[in-house]
Amino acid sequence: MRVMKVNGYKISAGLVFLLAFSLCATTSVLYPFCDESHCFFTVGKAILHGRVLYKDILECKGLLIYLLQIPAYWISHRDSSGVFMIQLVLMAISAHYIFEIADNILHSNKKSFLVTVLFALFAFTTKSIASAQIVEVDLLPCFLYTFYSLIKYGYNHRSVFLVNGILSGIIFWIKYSLLGFYVGYVLFFVVVSLTRKDDSRVRLKKLLAGLLLYGLGIVLVTLPCIGYFAANSALNELWNYYIAANVNNYGSAITPAGVIAGYAAVIKTNIIHEPLLTLLLVLSIYSLFKLLDLAKALAVTFCFLFSFLIVFLHGKMFDYYYYALVPFIVFALIWIVDRLTSRFEVKRLSLAAAGLSVLFLCFVFKPFPRGFLRETEELAQYRFSEYMHSVKETPTALNYGFLDAGFYTVADIVPNTWAFCRINQDVPGALDDQRHAIRDKKVDFVITRIPYGKEPRLLNLLKKNYSLVESVSQYLNDDMYTYYLYEVK
Repeated sequence: MRVMKVNGYKISAGLVFLLAFSLCATTSVLYPFCDESHCFFTVGKAILHGRVLYKDILECKGLLIYLLQIPAYWISHRDSSGVFMIQLVLMAISAHYIFEIADNILHSNKKSFLVTVLFALFAFTTKSIASAQIVEVDLLPCFLYTFYSLIKYGYNHRSVFLVNGILSGIIFWIKYSLLGFYVGYVLFFVVVSLTRKDDSRVRLKKLLAGLLLYGLGIVLVTLPCIGYFAANSALNELWNYYIAANVNNYGSAITPAGVIAGYAAVIKTNIIHEPLLTLLLVLSIYSLFKLLDLAKALAVTFCFLFSFLIVFLHGKMFDYYYYALVPFIVFALIWIVDRLTSRFEVKRLSLAAAGLSVLFLCFVFKPFPRGFLRETEELAQYRFSEYMHSVKETPTALNYGFLDAGFYTVADIVPNTWAFCRINQDVPGALDDQRHAIRDKKVDFVITRIPYGKEPRLLNLLKKNYSLVESVSQYLNDDMYTYYLYEVK
């Protein structure tokens, strides 16, 4: 009987990794209220209650990210603790693959420990992590597995194509602009297959077998998703509000000059605002050719190149877009750790000191310190929820004109409007839907916000049909806003 050995270094590195994530991610229980968008959670809850995605409730990501919120909602209806628990599982998987990638290159548990904990430090203290309620964080295990499979197996194991096809399908049905990574992965496989010195029939057979298995993986994920929309007569909505909208509603029109200018602006912006992460990414490309054989280094380079080109194709730049490139820093960290430890033996005491130092630095440089262990009773979300439930047993509400700020979460309200909040793209009809809800008194309460100190500009419909109940001023990360609660007359 084979006994599986317990790797204490990997377990220790994983624990530091999870603690670092807990210190920095505002979905963590150490942040009693998650400041950033609650859109995914709200839509997942709505789907659980029978709403059909895109048809009954509007959002711009793919089906699977919302289905992931359903078990989170079962764990906790009124906060992010369920989301956090699911993310801990995903981060544990990420830590496992970071350790394995490093160990396959460096062949040292101690050095792999250092790489894993340093990855946590740089990946979780960057501002581009947003609240950690972004798909780029949840998809870390997918990209890291593909790195691991490339380094360990190259393109030589058929099962790897199936797994990576499944991961590509998952990513397509979460946020397909992140598929550039797998465009590079597949394209380099085609190049390698066509340039091998094998017999042409053998090359063609291997190429077709790999592509078929990869395609099968995508199909295995795609068929159930298509089935969901077909069963709910929502295929047109799927096309209009996911496929087409994410091409047409972000950034400017795609022209050669515009694309080049957009890429240049992205690079300049991130050199200024994320200099350390940018330096690590540049170092990663350099280090690939020091750590790996030429074919594997080029494969990862293709993944990086197409990730960058497709994520920033429109020139649109939200902070969290840059997080799509974070998985690549593992190679810079491997090279740095190998160089720094090449002349001395790494002691266990040094590893303990490194782990504690990483946690201390994560605490000091956590991206959103205002939310750490703060009191929630005076937050607008909790005060408004208490009032709404004191008036109505099952209140309805509208988060008008801004991203879902958690009012639906804290009050455990399922939206009864299609455009339940403003999202990060201009969707035709979304603003009209919100205004019609106010005009028709479709909701019991309307919540608005303005930057602190500015006079609110109210819709005539809102003044006519709703009366102000309460206002609360508070920080959203580093910016102060005033939130207003209106009740139907």
